[in-house]
Amino acid sequence: MRRAITTLIVPLILVRPVWAQPSESARTDFVGELHNSLGLSYMVERVRSGKIDRSKIRAIAAILRNTNEAEIHRMRGGGHNVVYVSPDGHQEAVYDGNHNLVKDGINDGSYNYFHPQKDALRHFSFDIAPWLLFGQSEDDPTTRVERVHAYSADLYEGVMRTLAAPRTNDKRDDVDLKEPGCAEAVAILLLAMERGNAEEMVRVVSLPEKGSNRDLVPLVNKFEAGLREMIESNRVGRVTPE
Repeated sequence: MRRAITTLIVPLILVRPVWAQPSESARTDFVGELHNSLGLSYMVERVRSGKIDRSKIRAIAAILRNTNEAEIHRMRGGGHNVVYVSPDGHQEAVYDGNHNLVKDGINDGSYNYFHPQKDALRHFSFDIAPWLLFGQSEDDPTTRVERVHAYSADLYEGVMRTLAAPRTNDKRDDVDLKEPGCAEAVAILLLAMERGNAEEMVRVVSLPEKGSNRDLVPLVNKFEAGLREMIESNRVGRVTPE
């Protein structure tokens, strides 16, 4: 029985109890739907088989690890919102400029299956990708274009933080690509760079001396265009299991 991606991500964007953790089979099913909907299989095979240079994979892991999710909680007039994340990385709370908890159905804090810094690749696949595709809930009025733009603004800051950080071999960037969701996150970013002609972004991070005195905004804009094309061309619709 084939299930659409939206069926699999319902707990990701609707209920998310604080004790939730996707089972191994649920993770496998979900990433399978990511393969189908975003056309990831070829790139994932290249990532896992070693055809993609490991320095590029580490660079993507570092960028995602340094990407703080602020702008994705400041959409449609929420420019003064502040995001707080629990130490375990699972729970978020967003407060507006008047210190009120935000519950507008757009910028709300949500439950993270995986830690945004300690498990950045799986966080992207299981927490960010569903949001990019379908928003906070079925009632979220934002468009995919808006969500990709907000996330790309956060990613730009992640690139800048990565370039500014000491060049150390952080063990968090040595990811297990066999874990469901890890290779998929790398593949999504690589394909977005490829489609947007922004491959230089990962090279800049791999060789930081190339990016130290460079305006990276145009490069991230190209990445945004590639990611937008991927997300908007999602081929799976909202259907229920048979």
